[in-house]
Amino acid sequence: MNTRIIFVLLSIVFATGAFGQNSSLNLTFSAINGAAYTRLDSIRVMNRTQSGIAVLHWPDTVLTLNYNMGIPGERYDMADVRVFQNIPNPMQDQALIKTYIPGKGQVKFYVRDVQGRQVAEANYMLEKGLHSFRFSSSGESFYLFTAKWNDRVSSIKILGLPLQTLQAVSLDYLGKEDPGSPMHVSSPFQNIPFSPGDALLYIGYSNSRQSGILDNPATNKAAIFQFATNIPCPGAATVT
Repeated sequence: MNTRIIFVLLSIVFATGAFGQNSSLNLTFSAINGAAYTRLDSIRVMNRTQSGIAVLHWPDTVLTLNYNMGIPGERYDMADVRVFQNIPNPMQDQALIKTYIPGKGQVKFYVRDVQGRQVAEANYMLEKGLHSFRFSSSGESFYLFTAKWNDRVSSIKILGLPLQTLQAVSLDYLGKEDPGSPMHVSSPFQNIPFSPGDALLYIGYSNSRQSGILDNPATNKAAIFQFATNIPCPGAATVT
């Protein structure tokens, strides 16, 4: 079998396995005022079953909840390098990717497309902590993004949307997050224990208004805050 085909198959299996066994789900938040989109200033997520709070600040609107299939609420090993799911997901032209580095050292980043071709590569000497990158897509439907620190690696699958204007793939370093600044949800220090089915309360803030939703997520889902009447959209979770 062609080597490239083998790589593609392995990449797809890896990506599927990562999502099936990666023990995480994504909550995507948005808001409307009547029928019009309105920007969220921040979102607070509270776990009423196990306790714990996570806070997102604009432009972060996606919360990744990590959990262990066997032990509810167990957090990942902070001695490992960790790549967090890109925001937004799926992406169009650009996405924000954050990576946690457990110690100072040389970190190699590389991106492969669905055919197994390496389309981007970068090397940085990074300090311990959370680092942000801007990834620019060329319009492919799938990328595999990998960070390698020492002999440890972490990868995510990036889903892409088609672009009207083609552009080159690029990966730009944005900087290290200030530990004294408000924690964004993608930070590994945002401690909110979670198991699928836990009772969560989402509170969205926009200007001086706020709206709440009660939910018991078990899979990736989107939550829409309604500020006009403070009731959920049809099919959404119940407002508290």
